[in-house]
Amino acid sequence: MHQVQLSTLTVFRLCHIVVKKTFGATFGNLSMVSIFGAMEKWAVVSLIFVLISVLQNQRTAHTSYYWFVAIKHLLAKIKSLPDNLTEFGKKILMDIASGTQSLNPFPNCFKNIVERLDKRKIKSTVTDIRNDFCIGKKTINAIKFQFFETWLRSHGNLKSQAGDVIDKIVKPVISDGACRSLILQNKDFYMDLINTAGDDAYELKKSLRNLIQKDSDPQLVKFVNSIDSVPEVETA
Repeated sequence: MHQVQLSTLTVFRLCHIVVKKTFGATFGNLSMVSIFGAMEKWAVVSLIFVLISVLQNQRTAHTSYYWFVAIKHLLAKIKSLPDNLTEFGKKILMDIASGTQSLNPFPNCFKNIVERLDKRKIKSTVTDIRNDFCIGKKTINAIKFQFFETWLRSHGNLKSQAGDVIDKIVKPVISDGACRSLILQNKDFYMDLINTAGDDAYELKKSLRNLIQKDSDPQLVKFVNSIDSVPEVETA
């Protein structure tokens, strides 16, 4: 969709003109509540004219830049994200994966946009993130795994790259308690993924077997014992 960049002042002038024309001669008698209510509705409409590049360039000013402040208040007024905010949300996901967008802290404005993303529209983005992790273009860590786990499991088609997923996404975080907890909460999915990976999961299986020597968590022990062909721990 072609976008036309409008300044904040231009948007408000347009809103003012539209409200005035809408209410005609009664405009002068309107309360401020009525005027701002009408302008709020037009602000929602005008969101589609904000260029993705403008939002990207103003990201560091997310607490003060007009449109980020407006988005914070307007998201509750709209049923679904306009295309430009969807694309901006995809960029946020990619930047989290690359590490250029911090998750500690993760700005509420960005969090709200990401949470409103239509899952049907972001499958290819999540797949790209999976591929970047699998080929080493981006590196997973515990914080990223905790953020992306649901996205990857639900929309990343992980079984199609089971070996690389196990090696590059699961194995590096298996020693982290919070990540391991997520895996155990979805044990059937990960058990199937590990078994699908076959020999490519050998090193992960060894790591898991070592873990249960130190962590007697019944859930973890049951999970490890349920995996096909788990190698015994090597002893000196």
